[in-house]
Amino acid sequence: MRTVVALPRGATITDAAGGTVRGTLVLKTTPSLAPGQQVTFTTKAKFETTTQRLAWVGALTGSATKESTYRNNGAIGLIAIR
Repeated sequence: MRTVVALPRGATITDAAGGTVRGTLVLKTTPSLAPGQQVTFTTKAKFETTTQRLAWVGALTGSATKESTYRNNGAIGLIAIR
């Protein structure tokens, strides 16, 4: 299973928790999950500017295994920058 977390421009990733960093993207590979299982990733970043107070962050997950629905494979969230 492959997960991609996309941080906004201006972010510098300081801790990818074992993921691979490509600019403002974090790529993480994990074994397949059984139905009902979940996994949590933590990514830490710093921002160079103090004028930006909010930013959108997105994440997508894909698997080689056929799924009955793909609606739960993506997320987007608004984060506060302090």
